[in-house]
Amino acid sequence: MNPTFTAARSDERKIISHLIATGNFPPEGLLPDMLQETDHAAIIAAMNRLRDDGEDCSTSNITRRLIAVRGETTSFGQTWSAYLDELANNAPYTADLSGCMMMICRASMLRHQIEQAQQVIESLAAGDEEQAAEEINRLTEMMGATSTELIGIPADELVANFPTLRPSIIDGILRRGETCNIIAASKVGKSWLSLCLALSVANSMKWLGRFWTTQGRVLLIDNELHKETISHRLKTVADAMGVKLNDQVCVESLRGKLSDLGSVGRRLSQLKPGSFSLIVLDAWYRFQPKGSDENSNADVVQLYNLIDQVASKIDAAFVCVHHSSKGDQSGKSVTDVGSGAGAQSRAADTHLIIRPHEEQGAVVVDAATRSFKPIEPFAMRWQFPLWHVDEELDPTKLKPLRPSREDQKAERDEKRKLEDREKVIKAYRQFPSGETKNVLKDAAGLSGGRFSPINLALIEEGILIPCEIKKGHCSYHAYRLNPDEVGQLGQLGQGRTVRGGPDSSDNPSLEGCPATTTSVRSEVDHELAGELFPVGGSPA
Repeated sequence: MNPTFTAARSDERKIISHLIATGNFPPEGLLPDMLQETDHAAIIAAMNRLRDDGEDCSTSNITRRLIAVRGETTSFGQTWSAYLDELANNAPYTADLSGCMMMICRASMLRHQIEQAQQVIESLAAGDEEQAAEEINRLTEMMGATSTELIGIPADELVANFPTLRPSIIDGILRRGETCNIIAASKVGKSWLSLCLALSVANSMKWLGRFWTTQGRVLLIDNELHKETISHRLKTVADAMGVKLNDQVCVESLRGKLSDLGSVGRRLSQLKPGSFSLIVLDAWYRFQPKGSDENSNADVVQLYNLIDQVASKIDAAFVCVHHSSKGDQSGKSVTDVGSGAGAQSRAADTHLIIRPHEEQGAVVVDAATRSFKPIEPFAMRWQFPLWHVDEELDPTKLKPLRPSREDQKAERDEKRKLEDREKVIKAYRQFPSGETKNVLKDAAGLSGGRFSPINLALIEEGILIPCEIKKGHCSYHAYRLNPDEVGQLGQLGQGRTVRGGPDSSDNPSLEGCPATTTSVRSEVDHELAGELFPVGGSPA
């Protein structure tokens, strides 16, 4: 079978499964004759008739329509009810409807072109050249056609049909049908904040004393806390706000029976439009479907597309409570805060973030909005169990993150290197006429591994210069401090002859002594190798 047909057949099942699970109608451009499977074509036809008749696209309504037209069973003998349930239960957590549609359209066009080409062959085989020419012209037109033409709404008609913005749920933050992220570090108090938000909307109160809300029912879906914990927190917050609990706030605890976003989305899609004004998902990371990756922009976009579909179907706004990534957040822009792919901030209509203030117990709130004017950052203080805006705090004073373990180790290492450097220089000061590596290393109290790199750095910086020293009847390569770099060091040591360096010409004791021609680089190599060797041969 042609790979295009195989892929399209798979996409047919995928898109129909998704539509049944979510209760959505097919896209306007999806027609029954575009599908390869007759059962799939029948399902789409039934859905389209339900839409035309103004009925819900529920499984029971689809089954009733199919039985009336096709009988009790599918083409392979399974009851329609069982087949629809199977499709719904195996629906993908998201479905790329546009991608599926493109594949189905491509396969449909290819199939019709093949059928037309077959008619050309049949006309030629029958010797009907005139008919064959007409069939060829028709095939040429089909092959030149495109199914991707855009059909837009005239601008004046668009403005006439949509003269105002969607009504706000949280003025300045969120509108009906939109999605808002609330991002903060773990254990900062995001859940307490979302409870305050839910009760504010339910009672038409100002959230945080700053943002007016429109009264509506709220559904809190929590997958982190047990029912007992949610109950305790909810009552505590309600008492602090001075409101009574009622059915305006509903709670669904998924702790111990976790469901991913696909499963939750299918259940939410069964709600009647307007049942809830706001739905809070806390916490976002636990709604991730198995196999999805929060760091994948493609996966994240699919999840937000699913939320958009559900929000549109039930006419509600969504708040997704999520944690920020590890590390310092103070230097990041608003849309870069949040664990996972960057698409999460772009896909949401509002991306609200909470970062630590430099003062203990305070935070800074900032947000990027799509359908409201930008909000000015503001600071809040935690006074159990509520957050309160503090106008006296400067919201620009973000707390820098305490250095990481790696940074702390690097700082300690740098400090130790400076201390070791001082020890090495101090050791050289004890031997102004120069000395060998082993003696200096011991005088500095350092191991060879710590002494040698510092010694090499001092040589390359010109703080140390090569010289020769005599011990008994032997001369040795050595180093000493460069007075031009370090300053006057006092009298040279007794009982040694010093050779080399910028002041050797002023030392009459060196006259007539043969000078070595070993390069500084060679001296360094010997020094690092820890070699101690006589200049003029073996001791007498």
